Amino acid sequence: MSDAIRDYLDALRRALAGSDPATVQDALADAEDHLRSAVAQLREAESLDEDAAAARALADYGAASEVAGAYRAYERLSAPRFPSASREGAGMLLRFFGSLWDPRAWSALLFLLISLVTGIVFFYWFALSISLSLVFLLFIFGAPLAVLMLWASRGLLVVEGRMVEGMLGIRMPRRSPVRKKKGIGYRELWALLKDGHTWRALFYLLLKLPIGIVSFAILMILLGYSLEMMAAPILIPIFDLPIVTTGRHVWYAPDWLLPLLFIAGFLDLVVTLHICKGLGRLQGRMARRFLLARDV
Repeated sequence: MSDAIRDYLDALRRALAGSDPATVQDALADAEDHLRSAVAQLREAESLDEDAAAARALADYGAASEVAGAYRAYERLSAPRFPSASREGAGMLLRFFGSLWDPRAWSALLFLLISLVTGIVFFYWFALSISLSLVFLLFIFGAPLAVLMLWASRGLLVVEGRMVEGMLGIRMPRRSPVRKKKGIGYRELWALLKDGHTWRALFYLLLKLPIGIVSFAILMILLGYSLEMMAAPILIPIFDLPIVTTGRHVWYAPDWLLPLLFIAGFLDLVVTLHICKGLGRLQGRMARRFLLARDV
């Protein structure tokens, strides 16, 4: 990459000072990828040297201040938004039950439900990519396969970011940092291995499974108890079910207890939605830390 493009990227980073780091990363990745491709095309089509091709590409791309302004405007229009369920000056009781009509809470619940599935997919991809890459590096096609799998692992992190942004409302980078070398040879493999973002992607793919298992287990326990207690006033009289069974002793709930069981299950559902919202926020922030480049 020429010094002119590097200086332009530094100017663009300064022009975007104060913006969301995800926006800065997207802008820098878009600019670098476009400029490098434009320089390569100009050098091939018009036989220009690198400096002249870089000057042409920069002139066509626009001033750093103008590009930064466009990204700020786009950020305001495309920022993830959820309808607010809280009301100004609402009391504690209203805020507590507000999770029932809060779309962010229900979306977080859905995200936690599918986290186990994505965790399994990511873990198997991690195991497959690492094992095949190590085995086939002994052969001539080993390096291309390893490059493709490592690059796909970085791409899976971007897919996870889009899910986090769409379901949890946390702004995520929409572009992975630009690949420094293009190709599928040993030099490109070495460049990927030296890039910390590759290792962060692999570690996240490995970490997603235990996090998904824990989140899914917590959700199933809380949600199962709440739904069971809410259904108790209907199921117990119909099927003559005991409420407690310990050894030889069986205890049936009296009629007066059935409405209380429904109320307890309903309150448990409200608490579960609050917990889902908090767990979703924690997972979203963790994914953001892994997806953001360290030099932004």
